[in-house]
Parts: sequence; structure tokens; C-alpha cells
Amino acid sequence: MNFFQTKLSVDINKCNLCQACVLLCPHHCLAIKEDKNAGQITFSDKKCNPSCTKCREICKLSAIEITRKISVLAFFKPWQKKWLVAHSLCENCGVSLSSWHKQGELCISCRKKRTAGQLVEESKVLNSRGAVFIS
Repeated sequence: MNFFQTKLSVDINKCNLCQACVLLCPHHCLAIKEDKNAGQITFSDKKCNPSCTKCREICKLSAIEITRKISVLAFFKPWQKKWLVAHSLCENCGVSLSSWHKQGELCISCRKKRTAGQLVEESKVLNSRGAVFIS
């Protein structure tokens, strides 16, 4: 299982399509895609070995940039991934919400704070208008 997400980008302003990277890639991740007007280097991250940087090293024009991130989803089982993708966070503080909440909702704590703040603001407005509160 691959825990890394590898992204390879080729700067088209620097690349002259010499194909050195394509020919010397030991994992066969790179290919040339030819178009009517131009060509471009394509990349398959499924084949790429995260520790390999041969394509970047061989490029004399420094046209290749490789970035890697750890894939958090790789640590979970398939049924857990569905839960993570469907999971939402509180719009205000970022705490996890139950799966039945919609994206952009607030957690109970933030809802209480917002409601209390709104009540205080409303009472200030009413007090400024001369309203009388009976307790």
C-alpha cells in the first residue's frame, strides 16, 4: 500500500521534450503525449516509487518538480474512508460533527455561543430603543 501521494509537474516553459526523463525512468511513470501542435510529458503516480527522483536529477533544464504528501486515507480501511469523506466539521471551530450534520453547520458549543451573543445584541438594540424588560 502506498502511503504517499506523488505529484510531478513539468514546467512547459523550460522543458524541450528531450525525453531523457521518459527514457531513464526505472518505473516507467513518464510518457510523451503528442498533440498536433505540441507534446507534453504525462505522469502516472500509481507506478512511481516515492523515494525515486531520477527524472528530476536527469533533467538538465530543471523543468521537473516533484512534491509528495502523506495520504491520510491510506491508513484507513475502505469502510472507514467512506465515513471520513462524508464527515463534516464545525464551520466555526473545526470540531468533528456527527455524520448526519451538513457541511457548514455549527457544533452545539458554537451554536450556544452564537445564540447567547445574538440575544445580548438584541437586548442592546431593544435597550437603546427604550424597551422595558419584565422579569
